[in-house]
Amino acid sequence: MRFSNVLTAVADVWMGMAVTLGGLPAPALTACLTLASVGLYLSGMVLNDVLDADEDARLRSTRPIPSGRISRREAATFGYGLMGLGLASAAAASAISGGPAPITIAGALAITVYAYDAWPKASPLKPMLMGACRALNVLLGMSVALGKLASGAPEFSHLRLGAIPLGLLIYIVGVTLFARSEAQRSSRAALTKGAGVALAGVVALATTPWLPGSGDLPQLRVTTLAWGLLWIVTALLIARRFVAAVLQPGPRTVQSAVGNAIQGVIVIDAALAWGYAGQLWGLAILALLPPTMLLSRRVLQT
Repeated sequence: MRFSNVLTAVADVWMGMAVTLGGLPAPALTACLTLASVGLYLSGMVLNDVLDADEDARLRSTRPIPSGRISRREAATFGYGLMGLGLASAAAASAISGGPAPITIAGALAITVYAYDAWPKASPLKPMLMGACRALNVLLGMSVALGKLASGAPEFSHLRLGAIPLGLLIYIVGVTLFARSEAQRSSRAALTKGAGVALAGVVALATTPWLPGSGDLPQLRVTTLAWGLLWIVTALLIARRFVAAVLQPGPRTVQSAVGNAIQGVIVIDAALAWGYAGQLWGLAILALLPPTMLLSRRVLQT
């Protein structure tokens, strides 16, 4: 399941709720949306191995399914069970919130997760599908507010709100491009391209407060100086490993940079929550980073 990455999905959902609602909603609704995200994220990890089992049998015989540690049928049952859990949790969130947005977005996310797993590895659409999964996960967190928007209240700055999942989509597309040859010596040009796209996503997120719109939600709760400092620190934390990998493009440094970029999702989500919902919610999301780093020592992130 690559369980060490699952808290990055939780960070997305919490950030989506915090940015649009000013904080996390009632515990039951928060729990349902969180469980929906976790179930769908982990199902994608499991089903990726299920759908790649034949190729793994030829090229990566030590993986769990080809090695016989678990059967393909058992893994498929587990993976689809996790997907069912995610969709059921989203349905419960829709029932609690009184709107169809959570289950609708979760359904789109489930389809996109499956499409990513089933799509040929070499396809140029693969990074875009991965980015779309991350964007839809953010929208899952925003779904309660989106349901209110659909009914006419409150009024939102549409472009500003939509730019947040779009910025994370761009970031993840870049990370996916960067990671494409992580198991072998990578091309410096390819690494530079991937890093550039990922950092462009960070820049796009940093500029969201100045996008045109109604200005009602989301709006900054920090000074422009504090907001700028947040994003300078965030960009430096992510870029330093990218630079190291470009300079020494071997598997170890590239995989280290990819792992750091995955963990960087939590830092990005925390920066967004800090700026748009306040320090408390930024710190709450940032608190997901230490357990993620600890888990990454036991379970490989890539």
